[in-house]
Amino acid sequence: MAQQAGSIQYTIRGVPPEVDRVLRQKAARRKQSLNQVILHELTEATIGSRRRTDFSDVVGRWSPDPAFDEILSAQRQMDWGQVEVRVALDTNRLTDLFKGDTALAERLGTCDESGFRS
Repeated sequence: MAQQAGSIQYTIRGVPPEVDRVLRQKAARRKQSLNQVILHELTEATIGSRRRTDFSDVVGRWSPDPAFDEILSAQRQMDWGQVEVRVALDTNRLTDLFKGDTALAERLGTCDESGFRS
């Protein structure tokens, strides 16, 4: 949390050792100062959590999920049958577009999924 001009300061005494330990552990885990952690905890306890828009709370927390990876892999498979149909349709449209240019029409007719054949 950024410090605001004219912000109020507190001095807190008599913090139980177990509370101190937990706050210091949170600070170390979050790589924040103890003051930042205490301000965050006070804010959440009194007015609720602030809405985050920067996703800093989830950055770097990706955990591998083999089932999810398998689903993505299945979606990334190329269906060459559909590609060939699409290339054929596009080739016909281009041939129609360039009517009269027989050299280009012949060149388009030699196209497959790997590119133009010589």
